Amino acid sequence: MLLQRLAALIRPASAEKPDIAQLRASGFDIRIGDLNDSVDQLIEALNGADIVISTIDAFAIPQQKNLIHAAKKVGVSRFVPCDFGTPGSKGVRDLYDSVRSSV
Repeated sequence: MLLQRLAALIRPASAEKPDIAQLRASGFDIRIGDLNDSVDQLIEALNGADIVISTIDAFAIPQQKNLIHAAKKVGVSRFVPCDFGTPGSKGVRDLYDSVRSSV
C-alpha cells in the first residue's frame, strides 16, 4: 500500500502561520479543527483518514477523547494516541493507566 496523501489537523489560530504554509507547500492536506470541537466537527475534519497519529502535548492528553471517538466513527484503521508512546509506572499518566486496567 502506497501512502496517497498526508493531512494535518491544525487549530484555527495556527492556520496562517508560516510553518503551516510550508506544510501546504510540501503537499499536506491542511484541515482545520481543535481538540475542543465536538465529535461531529472532528468527524468532518477526519473524513477520509486511514491513520491518525496524535501529537498533542502532555497537558492536552485528556482532551483527545473526542478525537478518538471521531476517528472510530469515520473508520480510521489505526489511532496512535500521544500518551502511549513511552511506558511508565502506574500512577504517572491517568489515560495510560485507564487503558492498561481495561486490557
